[in-house]
Amino acid sequence: MSDRCRTCKAEIKWAITDAGRLIPLDIEPQADGNIRLAAALVYGGTPRAIVIPADRRGELAGELYRPHFATCPHAGEHRRGR
Repeated sequence: MSDRCRTCKAEIKWAITDAGRLIPLDIEPQADGNIRLAAALVYGGTPRAIVIPADRRGELAGELYRPHFATCPHAGEHRRGR
């Protein structure tokens, strides 16, 4: 599911964490990403976000994504409690 960041307007995609929360991801996979997407069986087809530890990223094949919070110039505006 693709969307746009409400502050910087970059194209993003959504995934769902193990805690059941939505997380915005940069739309394109990146070499320095740490999130692998897994097929979703629930949550309306939104993929599941699996965090890959740094020491395992090199041994796994496939695309990795960065959380959009890491690249959004307005990330601070999205923090809880503001």
